[in-house]
Amino acid sequence: MDGHYRFGEKIPIPTERTYDSYKGYTYSLANDVPRANWGGKWRLPTKSEFDELINRCTWTTSTQGGDKGLKVTGPKW
Repeated sequence: MDGHYRFGEKIPIPTERTYDSYKGYTYSLANDVPRANWGGKWRLPTKSEFDELINRCTWTTSTQGGDKGLKVTGPKW
Protein backbone atom coordinates (compact mmCIF):
# COMPACT_ATOMS: atom_id res chain seq x y z
CA MET A 1 0.00 0.00 0.00
CA ASP A 2 1.44 3.35 -0.97
CA GLY A 3 1.41 6.34 1.36
CA HIS A 4 1.07 6.81 5.08
CA TYR A 5 -2.07 5.72 6.89
CA ARG A 6 -3.29 7.11 10.18
CA PHE A 7 -5.05 4.69 12.51
CA GLY A 8 -8.58 3.98 11.37
CA GLU A 9 -8.28 5.84 8.07
CA LYS A 10 -8.62 3.89 4.85
CA ILE A 11 -7.23 6.59 2.54
CA PRO A 12 -3.49 7.40 2.65
CA ILE A 13 -2.21 10.87 3.47
CA PRO A 14 0.82 12.36 1.68
CA THR A 15 4.05 10.76 2.92
CA GLU A 16 5.70 14.12 3.63
CA ARG A 17 3.34 14.74 6.56
CA THR A 18 5.12 13.77 9.75
CA TYR A 19 2.39 13.79 12.38
CA ASP A 20 -0.18 11.18 13.27
CA SER A 21 -3.48 11.30 15.08
CA TYR A 22 -5.59 8.67 16.77
CA LYS A 23 -8.93 10.49 16.38
CA GLY A 24 -10.60 8.27 18.96
CA TYR A 25 -10.95 5.22 16.71
CA THR A 26 -11.25 1.77 18.21
CA TYR A 27 -9.76 -1.05 16.18
CA SER A 28 -12.15 -3.34 14.34
CA LEU A 29 -12.10 -5.09 10.98
CA ALA A 30 -14.37 -2.29 9.75
CA ASN A 31 -11.49 0.21 10.09
CA ASP A 32 -8.64 -2.19 9.27
CA VAL A 33 -6.67 -0.57 6.41
CA PRO A 34 -5.49 -3.77 4.67
CA ARG A 35 -9.01 -5.26 4.84
CA ALA A 36 -10.57 -2.05 3.51
CA ASN A 37 -8.09 -1.73 0.63
CA TRP A 38 -7.43 -5.36 -0.34
CA GLY A 39 -10.53 -7.18 0.93
CA GLY A 40 -10.57 -10.91 1.51
CA LYS A 41 -8.85 -12.08 4.68
CA TRP A 42 -6.17 -9.35 4.73
CA ARG A 43 -5.82 -7.69 8.15
CA LEU A 44 -3.32 -6.12 10.51
CA PRO A 45 -1.43 -8.57 12.72
CA THR A 46 -2.72 -9.13 16.25
CA LYS A 47 -0.65 -8.08 19.28
CA SER A 48 0.53 -11.68 19.81
CA GLU A 49 1.52 -11.90 16.12
CA PHE A 50 3.48 -8.62 16.42
CA ASP A 51 5.13 -9.92 19.60
CA GLU A 52 6.18 -13.08 17.77
CA LEU A 53 7.59 -11.04 14.88
CA ILE A 54 9.60 -8.91 17.30
CA ASN A 55 10.73 -11.54 19.81
CA ARG A 56 10.92 -14.87 17.97
CA CYS A 57 11.82 -14.03 14.37
CA THR A 58 15.07 -13.33 12.57
CA TRP A 59 15.21 -10.18 10.43
CA THR A 60 17.71 -9.98 7.56
CA THR A 61 18.12 -7.48 4.72
CA SER A 62 16.93 -8.76 1.37
CA THR A 63 16.51 -7.58 -2.21
CA GLN A 64 13.84 -8.98 -4.51
CA GLY A 65 13.14 -7.65 -7.97
CA GLY A 66 15.45 -4.71 -7.26
CA ASP A 67 13.49 -3.68 -4.15
CA LYS A 68 15.33 -3.63 -0.82
CA GLY A 69 13.53 -4.76 2.29
CA LEU A 70 13.61 -7.15 5.22
CA LYS A 71 13.09 -10.90 5.20
CA VAL A 72 11.45 -12.15 8.38
CA THR A 73 11.96 -15.81 9.28
CA GLY A 74 10.23 -17.32 12.26
CA PRO A 75 9.29 -20.57 13.94
CA LYS A 76 5.94 -20.87 12.14
CA TRP A 77 7.28 -20.38 8.58
